[in-house]
Amino acid sequence: MKKFLRIYWLESIILFFSFIIKITGINYGLPYSYHTEEYKIVNYALKFGTGDFNPRFFEYPSLYLYFIFFIYGIIFVIGKVLDFYKSVSDFALLYFRNPTIFYLSGRIISSIFGTLSVLILYFIVKKIYDRKTAIISMLLFSVVPSVVVSCKIVRIEMALIFTSLVFFCFFLKTFYDREDKDSN
Repeated sequence: MKKFLRIYWLESIILFFSFIIKITGINYGLPYSYHTEEYKIVNYALKFGTGDFNPRFFEYPSLYLYFIFFIYGIIFVIGKVLDFYKSVSDFALLYFRNPTIFYLSGRIISSIFGTLSVLILYFIVKKIYDRKTAIISMLLFSVVPSVVVSCKIVRIEMALIFTSLVFFCFFLKTFYDREDKDSN
């Protein structure tokens, strides 16, 4: 670990800085939601708790809604083990009493996707150009205002950017591997 941090200390600092920027102010407006997208995603994800896994809402990709529901399931299991609530109905009532945990967990997931996007972008740019350009790209992408704001809201954008970058990274790996194989 020490060797890794010695070599990649600047990248680690930028990644940490990126996460801090994205997580700062994440509790804005809670327990209320001032963004319509947030309200829709949280409510449709919670509706899966009734046992009906048909979202009947296709404005956003369903997989993201299922993922958010999975996160809520983890929160439920942890809360049940720690005896915060006795049943599923207690958990459902929590949403009506104080929905902060539902919005905050989704916002944290968006921030994590945003931070991981910075990391994937580093690998992509380093593969195409060099380490210096990759570090500059990391730094610039970390402070793009629309990205920072999207990380503070339960929205699909950060998950979309992350998965797009991951697919592009695999595409580059395949492309360069094939190029290396053809040159031999």
